[in-house]
Amino acid sequence: MVPALDRRLQQQVEAVKNLILSEVNVKELDFITDASGILVKKIKPNFKTLGPKCGKLMKQTAAAITEFSQADISKIEKDGIFNLEVAGKN
Repeated sequence: MVPALDRRLQQQVEAVKNLILSEVNVKELDFITDASGILVKKIKPNFKTLGPKCGKLMKQTAAAITEFSQADISKIEKDGIFNLEVAGKN
């Protein structure tokens, strides 16, 4: 099973499907999406990046990030941005 977040990625993998099947010695390649219920994603804060951006609010920001739902994570993957408000700051 290969996770395919968008149609473009699926088409790219399809282009080399036969090579993948022969190299990893499998008979079939299936694509799964976020909606399939098989993938459970977790998010973990990057403290090196958060430190300079959040300063003294880093602990609260990290706690908020760890509480993201599957829908929040999908939104980040699709949009590339997520607005988070911590202690009244965006």
